[in-house]
Amino acid sequence: MKKNKRTAISSLLCLTALTSILSLSAKAEFQQVNQSPSPQDLSSMIESMIPSYGPTFGEPPSDILMDVPVFSRQSFFKFEEVIGYLHSQVEAETDVIYLINTFDRATSCRNRDLNSIPAQHMVVLKRNSESDSFFERDGRGKIIDFNRQGVQMLALERNGATINYKGNPEFLSVNDVSHSNLTEYVPISSGINSGKKILTYSGIFRINERRTNDRRKSTNTIQDPMQYSVYINGQYNDGREAALALHGTSSNYWPLLGKQRASSGCIRMHSDFSKWNQSFLFGKSFDGQLVPRDELTGDIRLWNRVNLFPPAESDFSSLPRGRKLKALVVMFDGYKSQCL
Repeated sequence: MKKNKRTAISSLLCLTALTSILSLSAKAEFQQVNQSPSPQDLSSMIESMIPSYGPTFGEPPSDILMDVPVFSRQSFFKFEEVIGYLHSQVEAETDVIYLINTFDRATSCRNRDLNSIPAQHMVVLKRNSESDSFFERDGRGKIIDFNRQGVQMLALERNGATINYKGNPEFLSVNDVSHSNLTEYVPISSGINSGKKILTYSGIFRINERRTNDRRKSTNTIQDPMQYSVYINGQYNDGREAALALHGTSSNYWPLLGKQRASSGCIRMHSDFSKWNQSFLFGKSFDGQLVPRDELTGDIRLWNRVNLFPPAESDFSSLPRGRKLKALVVMFDGYKSQCL
């Protein structure tokens, strides 16, 4: 009799537990179905579902005897290879372009054109209006130089070789930047191949607005080693989100900017410049969220984040659209032929 009673009580307890589990599961499922993703999360979902385009393999540097996948931390391409993927449809949906030379050996080039960005430096371009193009192209659509009538360059004040980062950076015409007290070349330090540090890979990327905002509390302090970060919108083949950002660095690394590779893979900049750069792209909401600036945002095509480059023109028009910052980060490992 006692045994039957214990069995009945045990069965009742199991039934109660099972009912509770089913209830929690149903509640969670209901919440999942009825929770609408935010626009930023939705854009990320769309980007992940878009088929991969672009080159599956690239030519590796001579010291790496292996194939280079679509998105790898060992993907290095010269300027001529990278810029070839910036076709006119991508250009038309872009208002700001960061051109970053991650090469490690300086050149004595004194030209002021597209083929003359010094190693470990960056140039920031902004077009005058939506009807203007960034570049001059030949009859086959190949980019040959800046469109000097339609584009502005970010200019920094300088006194000799010393840049005044406290001054207010200003977008000026290409010809106006040639004054001796100004420079369009922003010193950076890219990744170094040492220990857990990696060389900065090449490619063309949009801005990861969600990650930039999510990381704002940890990156917007002078103590943080990645001050005022702006993240690129990339994702490795294994699903991990790329952590590469344009960010400020602590003062002990400032002497290395523009001179040598030094970072763990990101693009390091002077802290004052990184603060300006983040505020140039993002405003702040009443609760401190970083919000992409309306004047630099538009309804543009989204491509898969695992690609190093945008899809070809033949595939581009069929891509889904989303409201995003109309900015591009273009990183390349030097030139095949500089100072043309």
